[in-house]
Amino acid sequence: MADRIDLDWISSRESERVEWKEGPANVDDVVKTLSAFANDISNLGGGYVVCGAAEEKDEHGFQRVRRVGLTAAKLKEIEGEVLTLCQRHVSPSIQPVGHVLDAESPDRKVLVFQQPGTRSAHLFRSKDQHGAYFVRNSKSTLEARNGILTELLTQKGEVEPWDKQVVPDATADDIDMLVLRETLVRMNRLRPDRPPEYYVSETNKIHEFVPPFLVKEPHTGLLRPRRFVILLFGRETQRFIPGAFTLFSIYPGVDKSERHSERHELLGSLIQQTLKLRSLLADQSTTLFDKGDPQTPNRVKYPEDALVEAMVNVLAHRDYSLGDPARVTVFSDRIELLSPGRLARALSSEKFQRGEATPSWRSQSLAWFLKELQFAQGEGQGLPTIKRRLLENGSPAPIFELGPESVHYIIFARRVLPEASPNRAIELLILVGELGRANARLEARIREVGYDSETVALLTRVLPALQEWKKLEAHAVAIRHRGGHPRSLKELSATSKAALAGALWSARPRTKSMESHSLSFLEEAKRNARSTQELLRVLEQFAVISPFEGDILLGEIVDRDPETRSDPIFISSGFSTLSAMFARLLTALSDPQGTPKTRTLAESECRSLLIRMADLVPWAKKLPPDNAVRIDVEAKFVKIQETAAERGWL
Repeated sequence: MADRIDLDWISSRESERVEWKEGPANVDDVVKTLSAFANDISNLGGGYVVCGAAEEKDEHGFQRVRRVGLTAAKLKEIEGEVLTLCQRHVSPSIQPVGHVLDAESPDRKVLVFQQPGTRSAHLFRSKDQHGAYFVRNSKSTLEARNGILTELLTQKGEVEPWDKQVVPDATADDIDMLVLRETLVRMNRLRPDRPPEYYVSETNKIHEFVPPFLVKEPHTGLLRPRRFVILLFGRETQRFIPGAFTLFSIYPGVDKSERHSERHELLGSLIQQTLKLRSLLADQSTTLFDKGDPQTPNRVKYPEDALVEAMVNVLAHRDYSLGDPARVTVFSDRIELLSPGRLARALSSEKFQRGEATPSWRSQSLAWFLKELQFAQGEGQGLPTIKRRLLENGSPAPIFELGPESVHYIIFARRVLPEASPNRAIELLILVGELGRANARLEARIREVGYDSETVALLTRVLPALQEWKKLEAHAVAIRHRGGHPRSLKELSATSKAALAGALWSARPRTKSMESHSLSFLEEAKRNARSTQELLRVLEQFAVISPFEGDILLGEIVDRDPETRSDPIFISSGFSTLSAMFARLLTALSDPQGTPKTRTLAESECRSLLIRMADLVPWAKKLPPDNAVRIDVEAKFVKIQETAAERGWL
């Protein structure tokens, strides 16, 4: 062992890369986590398990490490058992590096296991012989199941990617040669010496990015098509891939309460579905006449290229291994597109929601064909194109929502307004990364007309990105004390106030005055929220900033809308709020300067929170078994129960 690292440096790593074990660690849990770090599904380079230390916050709210330490006997015991289990119960075995670091007391030491990521998928077999693969999800170690397990095994080369796998019951006769011929003509790849039949082969390739269409079975010698071939050119695609179809619906109003609607069930190959869907979406791109905009009076309701990009994203990135169809739903004021399957892990969810996702295809073969057919823009250009074209058209900004089992695109119709949106140019500058110019325009806009919900929301995007924390606080003071002249503070939306509270709280360094403003805006947001959706956004900020106040809001949301019990956002935010309160109270219990009365109250509150968290867990268990929120809540609650059991509360 070597003392080559320190805990402050470890604490600065991503939370996904560090597991803290304050007390005597459960050896099985340590080895599970080490195997998850070795699996390294997020490609972060592995991670650390720290035994005998914990993270907490100081009186200013900053992270610090509390070095409790282990006795010499306990350290030696844990070290020996962990290394033995890593050899005998992990397959293939792993060899974490151990480091012994100083603790706060000279008679104790902190034990750190460092495990790099590997090229293998590691199975951990517990003492009861149950074998499972484990991965890291945020701060939790979870068993890899269903799609996550498939992704892990594919990433490590244990199995082929889904689109390249063979369709067991299909043959070359199940390929529609007419669709293949028409596709080659569209791609300008039909040559006299290479008819369509040339590519229906186990050796010939249409391109280096695309493997041969057929694979020979080793035992029977039969030629079977790959899944992407049946998906793109199958005669009966849905017989072999049941979920590979699209539902297109039109409702005359703003929701599904209307008695009459139009519904299209798009079947056939993906090429046929794409062409039909493109035609249906083109019908929605009608021209509007705006008398209030003399510069460009004729705008379209939806830019067609923005709709096509969204359509391609849905069809190219969706998870076809699921049985759910893709859904496109047209309302009077918007079009919603739902892509089954969670976002590919290689994509950053934060960047995706800003429309800045880096290129990453779930299926390279599908991506190549859609690009060659000129349905898709170049790699990584889809989301920026959608946002840019909507802004240029005078349409509201789109919304990209990431669920645990789907990706949701919402594209709003252009409204005929007396004047174009004054913040559209600023939004466009943010989109292309010109933050300095965006900030200058935003400052000028605020000097001209004051603050409104849009300008405040833009401030919370621009200034944190520029790390202009003092300017952000100055705007907060102006909004608070001058009422946002000429508009009053009350006219700001609850969502924009919550965003401002979160931006102030994220400041580094964060001052006491920033904290005060942040809490004030959060309380304002809570009082002014007009819908359950706004309350949920406010609750997300309470979970980070002031979980004790968020606890009160939990009950108010349920009383107002009982259906939130089945909302993954509410369950996730609510559990985060309660677990954050629990963590703060545990810190109070361990404070050596705390009074007996304070500790008694903290323990009583912890016991109450355990009951309240236990009430949320059954709501999470009503979600599908592979739902990310359910998995996360169950895993976190198990750890919380372990802590409670150690203290004798269960």
